[in-house]
Amino acid sequence: TLLSSVAGGSGSGGGRTFSVHAGYKMNELHRTGKLVMNLNHYSSEEMTTVMAANIGDLYKRYGDDPAHFKSVSLDDPLYKQREVYVTIDGATAADFKDYINYVSVTLRKQHAGGALSVNEIVLDAVKFNEKKNSYRTNYLWKDDTDMEEWLRYDYKTVWHYRGNLRSESGWTNEATSVLAVAPTAVQRRISLEGDPELLAEADVRYAKLDFRYTIFGQP
Repeated sequence: TLLSSVAGGSGSGGGRTFSVHAGYKMNELHRTGKLVMNLNHYSSEEMTTVMAANIGDLYKRYGDDPAHFKSVSLDDPLYKQREVYVTIDGATAADFKDYINYVSVTLRKQHAGGALSVNEIVLDAVKFNEKKNSYRTNYLWKDDTDMEEWLRYDYKTVWHYRGNLRSESGWTNEATSVLAVAPTAVQRRISLEGDPELLAEADVRYAKLDFRYTIFGQP
């Protein structure tokens, strides 16, 4: 066997004996040098802390003085703002990539006191993907007197399409908090198929088809 060939012969009584010899050598390494630590430096670190203090009896002394303290109701219409969410209805990211350049939605609010608030949202392919088709604008309460009338506003849209085409709507009065605007033009794909056998029987070598259409009054 392999063990017998390595270990050698047999011992007394017919048993096999073997011996193993091993050795190692240990080396000691000594290293000398000089280490210098310089603590003459500084580094900046930012820490966030809450600044709070006890005002003591300040409110007890001046709480009734309107020059120092004033209590207001946050439910007062003066502190309200009207939020309007805008979504694109019936359009996808592929539509913005294929034929829609961008669309602008302008919101106008005529306040009872005479002030005019105008906000505009411009949507393109990048914003459409970033905002996940959800956009927001708002206007404040400015000398208004009727809550229901304050909720009403006017809006208009301007769609810009590929090929320097432009479609602008008129002002529309609305009161909804979620405004869905849809493209004024929809892209359609036309597929043409020809039967080779029928064309051969009619002795047709080639066919030319012209498609003409009018969009926004332009051919």
